[in-house]
Amino acid sequence: MAIRTLINAGDTGNVYKKIFYGENKVPNSSIFPFVEVIPANTLVENKTTCGGIESTFDIIINIKDTLKSHITTNTDKEILSAMRDMVKKMEERDSDGTPLSTTILGILSGNLKLSSSVNINGDWNIVYDETEFNGSWITIGSITFTATLLTP
Repeated sequence: MAIRTLINAGDTGNVYKKIFYGENKVPNSSIFPFVEVIPANTLVENKTTCGGIESTFDIIINIKDTLKSHITTNTDKEILSAMRDMVKKMEERDSDGTPLSTTILGILSGNLKLSSSVNINGDWNIVYDETEFNGSWITIGSITFTATLLTP
């Protein structure tokens, strides 16, 4: 939930109409673009050296947006334009290569310490795709990362 709150606070331009905790498999077309924060996996390990428990969470954040509004007559150029827009939302950077604080990557990399015991690990995997959805097409940007919780 802390990640959802961070994204909501970082969305200063009100780009996203909704931020979901979990995957929205049947979204209403009026809520595009939106964000999904999906807890994908949890690994729990007993740490005998420190006597605590370490939980590692695999988290996926998706941005989903309509592609149909980009398609008129020149499909290839319009799909490229839609994907460029998605890359900007996910990881646009300033002139020195730093992710902008309003992008998903910028929000996450600027908040690696979620709490006194939860840290986002600074390794990211970002992928982009387009897919058919309810007779139309949408673009998807996904970032996958891990966060670690140490409990005594």
